[in-house]
Amino acid sequence: MAFRLISKSAANAAIVARPTLINTSRQSLGATAVRHYTTQKEAEPKEKANSIINALPGNSLVSKTGFLTLGTGLATFMISKEIYVFNEETLVLVASAGLLGVLLKYLREPFNDMANDHIQRIKNILVQAREDHKTAVNERINEVGQMKDLVDVTKALFEVSRETAQLEAEAFKLKQQVDVAHEVKATLDSWVRHKANVRDREQKQLAAFLIEKINKDLQDPKIQQQILEQAIVDVQTNADIAVKRAGQAVPVKETKLSTGTIANNTKASFDTGHDKKRKRSTVYSQPANTGTGHHAMSQLYTVIQFLKDSDNPQSVVSIASRTKVDIGKNPALWEKLVNNNKIDFDPSNKTFAYKPTYQIRSKEDLLSLLIQKKNEGGMDYKDLKDSYSKLSSAVEELATEGQILVVRNKDGNPRVLFHNDSQYNTAIDPEFKKMWSEIPIPDETDLPKALEVAGLKTMEVFEKKVTSESKPKKSKTRNKRIKITNTHLSHIDLSKDYVPANKK
Repeated sequence: MAFRLISKSAANAAIVARPTLINTSRQSLGATAVRHYTTQKEAEPKEKANSIINALPGNSLVSKTGFLTLGTGLATFMISKEIYVFNEETLVLVASAGLLGVLLKYLREPFNDMANDHIQRIKNILVQAREDHKTAVNERINEVGQMKDLVDVTKALFEVSRETAQLEAEAFKLKQQVDVAHEVKATLDSWVRHKANVRDREQKQLAAFLIEKINKDLQDPKIQQQILEQAIVDVQTNADIAVKRAGQAVPVKETKLSTGTIANNTKASFDTGHDKKRKRSTVYSQPANTGTGHHAMSQLYTVIQFLKDSDNPQSVVSIASRTKVDIGKNPALWEKLVNNNKIDFDPSNKTFAYKPTYQIRSKEDLLSLLIQKKNEGGMDYKDLKDSYSKLSSAVEELATEGQILVVRNKDGNPRVLFHNDSQYNTAIDPEFKKMWSEIPIPDETDLPKALEVAGLKTMEVFEKKVTSESKPKKSKTRNKRIKITNTHLSHIDLSKDYVPANKK
């Protein structure tokens, strides 16, 4: 009965465990383990016996036999004494343990083979990776060995690139300086041309204005009478001078001249001298300076010139002592001075001062004015001449100190004044100066040809003709025509009547 129960329980356990075992083995081991299990050869009985003996605990056959006998006797004793009751659960436990041992025995080798295969595959991958790494390292070592001089070459190239960058920076700076110099030169040239055009236009307008005013004044009988009187005085003065020079008395013939005849001759002489260009220069005798004269306009001109040469206001007494003109006793002259646009009259002190275009009292004032006008270009020396009596010395001092730049005429006189801005006075590198001096220059004989090859023109040099001073020849005393000077025009106040057209 017990044997049937054990057999039945083992059969049921095998039936239940077989599908589970197959499914587990298929899912976990895969096709390789199943194929290995199904194709495994049956072991020989001797090998099976040895495997069973090896499975028993102990180090030798005697110990293993002792352990087996002890275990069997102990189990028999416990069952016989009913210490342990052998029931169905025990049978199932023994059957399950035996089945599990069989499964472990038959499945151990496939699992070991699979694990060994996996370990071998991983080992092969690691070995291959190590070989590849060694190969890559060797190749890299060979490549780096070929570039052993790379550091020195890189340092040399860096030095070359730095020098190149410095030269490019210096070349750019020099190019900017040259461009600025060209711009300044072009601006100065255009400004000089503009001033020359303006000056020519003003001179033409002034000449036209003077001619028109003179022609208009010549139609006035009073002016004609004044011209006649002045002409007679000049003729008598010249005659007296000629008598004194000759050292003998020459009687002057009194000639009664009609007013119309002298006026026509004077006007004809004036028109001929201004309209017709003389082919040869003729020196005429001029009347001597007899003082300020008696004409009101002549006296006014003398007083204005004195005030222009004075830097400080002048009183009536000072004007009278210097010019021999007492404006306090001449109401008409006083009125003309007070109402003149170029004269500044102080009623409280009763002093007169010339009112220049620019208030300049020292060279510092001149420098400040040039700095103020630097954005407008240079300033004409003629426009500043009436502003300061010591203008020439101030200009030379400032030019010597390097404060201003002076453009001069051919005779060396100042023409245009500019402020010398220090920000444009850049220092030139000595190396650039050396390079400049080392540039070969052709000889003077080959220079025009070299310029022509380069597409440049030679500069035209205007040589100043040097005329030898000839000794004056003594002219024979003879009756000759005396040119009448412009003293008859002294009543015309040019500073008051004439205004340029572009300033209106």
